[in-house]
Amino acid sequence: MSLEKLKTLSQIEKTKDIVPLRKTTYPGTHCPLFGAALTLKLIKDCIILVIGTEECTYYTKSLSNVFDEFGGVDGRILSFVMDKNDVIFGCKEKIQKSIDKIIKEYKPQGIFMLTTCVPEITGEDFSSVAKVLTKNYNIPIECVHTEHFRCNSHLLGIENVLTSCANFMEEQQQTNSINILGEKNQNNELINILKDNNIDINLCLPSNCSIDEIKKAPRAKLNIVCSRMALNLAKKMEAKFNIPYVSFVYRCSVDEIDEGYKEIFNIFDISLPNKLEDIKNETIAKIENAKTLLNGSSFILGISKVETFAVVNFLCNLRLTPKLIQIKDIYPEDKEFIEKILKNTDPYITISANLSGVAEIILELLPNFYIGPIQANILQKYNIKQLTFSKTTNYLGFELLNHIIEVFESKIKKEV
Repeated sequence: MSLEKLKTLSQIEKTKDIVPLRKTTYPGTHCPLFGAALTLKLIKDCIILVIGTEECTYYTKSLSNVFDEFGGVDGRILSFVMDKNDVIFGCKEKIQKSIDKIIKEYKPQGIFMLTTCVPEITGEDFSSVAKVLTKNYNIPIECVHTEHFRCNSHLLGIENVLTSCANFMEEQQQTNSINILGEKNQNNELINILKDNNIDINLCLPSNCSIDEIKKAPRAKLNIVCSRMALNLAKKMEAKFNIPYVSFVYRCSVDEIDEGYKEIFNIFDISLPNKLEDIKNETIAKIENAKTLLNGSSFILGISKVETFAVVNFLCNLRLTPKLIQIKDIYPEDKEFIEKILKNTDPYITISANLSGVAEIILELLPNFYIGPIQANILQKYNIKQLTFSKTTNYLGFELLNHIIEVFESKIKKEV
């Protein structure tokens, strides 16, 4: 495909406006069932019951041979394989009998029922079944919807699992602690600063935790959200347990991060630590140096583990110019960053990931940097530097900005 057929950012209002580079995507998209399973592997004492056709149940069962956390083929992933009679006439009674058998044999602390595309299309109300079974057996049983036809990635599965965890939680006596909601390394700038100020970590979710630890999540005085997939969980906990939250999901500038820290320490009625001011000033200095180093350079963004338009806006502030941005979806929260980006540039937009398609149009764009995975020989041919932000999931706060800058600086120094 040529660039003429792609739309630019100013022409995009919703995800459906984005033109893909191919009719099919390579290497394809993972479905929400995949995202749900990978999240649930971290909750060590729950049973995962996958409800669907042979293809879906085989897909998740095969994960038992890949991840030890599932306990092998005879481990925590169980399958309810629907036959044609189940599809046509329904299978509520069979599900109830299956749950009864699971509870007697496995004695789980909780059960997650994952519904796939076929039962969702036929309209079986497994959410109601889960509520009835929870009451009957007095253990938490949740229905998590993982149908793929409503989305184009695995992220919805992660979001739905995390949101469902709110129904496992129980009222608690609050302590001087926080919950970290969303996948982040537990040894990052924000957590270390909180610990220095005697603020404990009550729960990180998702992480290697138990159902009992999830039940006690409301002991925290504050939720800190570091993944968009955990925002609905934070909102649900605020409504159910009156626990406020501070989101770091879209904080990718000095001012936004500074504001986030102030919100946190105001809630705990603690003065902002002097250490934070020092880190902030050091970050500002690094940004100014990066502007000089990167001024006038351009890039293509493939895959970013930071919210796409937030990180593109930060890179624009470093005087880099985006030529092509690859994304999966556009969310309402992206609007403010898109408006800022469009003040100075109007990059092309396409659906990620499609490595072969991107390779064909690199010659037309010839950026200085390519961020994300792609065949290295293509970039070497045109002297394009390849970067990855794969470790950005480890960072939170000012260290995130410093890490992004260091990735660029390291690549430039290495190839000089």
